[in-house]
Amino acid sequence: MRFAFLVVFLMIGSFATAISESDCSRFNDWKLEECQKIFQDSSLNTEQQQDLFFNLSNEQGELGSFSSVFEWNKNLSFTQPPRSITPASNGIIQNAWVKVISVENSFFDLNSNEWFAKPAGQEFSNYGFSIVLPSSTQSWDCQTNYSYDSLSESLQTFLNNQLLGNSKDVSYNITSKDYGTLNFETRLSLSARLRTDHYKLTQHRFYDYYWTTCDFDNTEYQTDSVNIIDSFNAKTVIENFKTELLLEDSNNLKTLTILLDSNAPINNFKLSSNTGSFEFSEANFDLNSDLDGVLFVTRRSEFTEHVNGFLELDSNFSQSSRKIRLGTTSLENCQQTITSSFEQNTQECNIKTLKRAVLQFDTDLNVLKLSDNAGNPLPFKTINVSAGSKSSTLITDSQGQVPIDFNSQESNGLITASFQDSEFYGAATLRTAQIDNQSLNILIGAFGFLAAYFFIFLIARHAFRKVF
Repeated sequence: MRFAFLVVFLMIGSFATAISESDCSRFNDWKLEECQKIFQDSSLNTEQQQDLFFNLSNEQGELGSFSSVFEWNKNLSFTQPPRSITPASNGIIQNAWVKVISVENSFFDLNSNEWFAKPAGQEFSNYGFSIVLPSSTQSWDCQTNYSYDSLSESLQTFLNNQLLGNSKDVSYNITSKDYGTLNFETRLSLSARLRTDHYKLTQHRFYDYYWTTCDFDNTEYQTDSVNIIDSFNAKTVIENFKTELLLEDSNNLKTLTILLDSNAPINNFKLSSNTGSFEFSEANFDLNSDLDGVLFVTRRSEFTEHVNGFLELDSNFSQSSRKIRLGTTSLENCQQTITSSFEQNTQECNIKTLKRAVLQFDTDLNVLKLSDNAGNPLPFKTINVSAGSKSSTLITDSQGQVPIDFNSQESNGLITASFQDSEFYGAATLRTAQIDNQSLNILIGAFGFLAAYFFIFLIARHAFRKVF
């Protein structure tokens, strides 16, 4: 059979409407003016205008704009299937599609090319299709009428094979045993029954009069169905932080050691007091959109640091631990703020003041000794020793001692040792005599000259005694 088609739209569709100046109506005051300037600036292309509009809509701070992005995506209006989706058709069901539009509190990591999300939140899916009825007259029919007398649509969203719900917007919350991967799957099932009424020509005769009418003959039914799936996978984000603030208080100089361990990059850490602030960030959040106008948050590893009023003595940053030593004169009104991927926590500084240990060089025994103020040895403690360009890590024995080589040549005349744990701290310096190679050669030469001169003197004196 050949069909001409009459399209009846029952569509909830995608390519989201392009952003234009009319969308500035959602703003007020200065944002309205800025938005209008964006679209009136002929030097900006469409992508640049869109990016500026999104950042005006969702100002980026230390936390990503997760809630704003999720609400934006829920309110998107679609007019045709998404570009990222291949629509399905069967019979009168045409261009059916389903898509996981947005997962609340999720971001795409640009360094690992992976999605991450909280283990609890909301997920939003959308779908669309159209009913397309034939319009042609079938063979042997004088008239063919088409309609559909039943239509069913079912939307189901699953997380890790567990049903979350049957609506577009569902909530989820996984337990700790399921931490690892979030596998969202949205299934759309459609069914429609086409009714076809056939009309045939009927000849009539009344005496010598003949005429033909197009009369109803029979009804035919055809059921069409479409079952399609879209999925979205992300890793769960469970961020754990451990912070220690250790203070070495020596007269007017205070040394604060910040120990910060985590299983994920630090979005932002800030410590502030009445004398200044120290702040660093290991990640940066931004906004992006896909081909269908769906917004999503991105994260990129990017290290920044700001020091104001403190003296940064030294710092060591690794993937899971960070150690920063700051010098200051005061730590009054101290506060610390840790910003993870999704949360921000501010609290007063819990500073532990360390006890001063006695760390000293014993040049007679060629050892370093470590003890508390009462003279009790501190065994099995790690001491950092530097001698010239060389440095090493030594561990005290059961008597709080550790052998050390006092090589004045390698040390450039100076050996330093430092120690710190969660209870004690200490430092020691040893200056050693140093003779460089040139000076040593001069001394050897001079000694040789004096020795030769003295030997000649002895021979001459002996000869002189024989003569006289």
